[in-house]
Amino acid sequence: ANNFGLGPMQWIAQAQVPDSSAGTDGPDRNRNDMAVADARDLFTNSVATYPTGSFRDDFLAWQDSIAVARRSFVFDSANVTPATAMPAALNGFSPNAAAVSRTASDHRPVVLDLILPAALGCNTAGTDLGFAKLGSNGRYPRFAACGSLARGGTGTLRITDFPAGTPVFAGLSGGRDLLIAYGATIVPQAPALIGPFLADATGSFTLSIPGGGAQLYMQWAGLDPSASFGLGFSNALRLEFSF
Repeated sequence: ANNFGLGPMQWIAQAQVPDSSAGTDGPDRNRNDMAVADARDLFTNSVATYPTGSFRDDFLAWQDSIAVARRSFVFDSANVTPATAMPAALNGFSPNAAAVSRTASDHRPVVLDLILPAALGCNTAGTDLGFAKLGSNGRYPRFAACGSLARGGTGTLRITDFPAGTPVFAGLSGGRDLLIAYGATIVPQAPALIGPFLADATGSFTLSIPGGGAQLYMQWAGLDPSASFGLGFSNALRLEFSF
């Protein structure tokens, strides 16, 4: 088989059909293609990961619906200049620090630094479905549901880490989807919007609601002018209402 003309990294990152060709078979959690790091040597800007080559032999890919890359690079100790830029842990290596990379491996490492969502607080009344979008403040807005949404109970919906003073809206639906729009993955299917509410100076907002009813899907959006499309999104929850 000719693998449809695709190389191994293309298969790993995009499967058979790329997003640019309206693909929906991507290996990212939201069915899009994964992102591939454009890692380059910190000192020469070369993409080569094999010292006698001129092209990239080694790759890193990640699910960019879950995490955002802060930086990526290729490291070769032989290219570090000036010598004072050498990582302290390599100094003292024999015969010299510049020899560390070629001694360790015949390939050069690709390093990827990812920004991941923070852990949720109390979330006893919800199931975290993920898909928050990184905000202009460098944080993923977080949404959690504490308490009980069973009949007779009370749940507390809490969002955190939006930019300070953000107007926010809750999207609510009885169905689940994966709609890719506004640089985000929207989980509630054709959601009804509730709001606006106003996040406080810490980017937080809390809302208490009574329990009882059928489970619902909920995700928050916020007006974040410096984010792509001017919008930020929290993670989605399945709210565990019950009769």
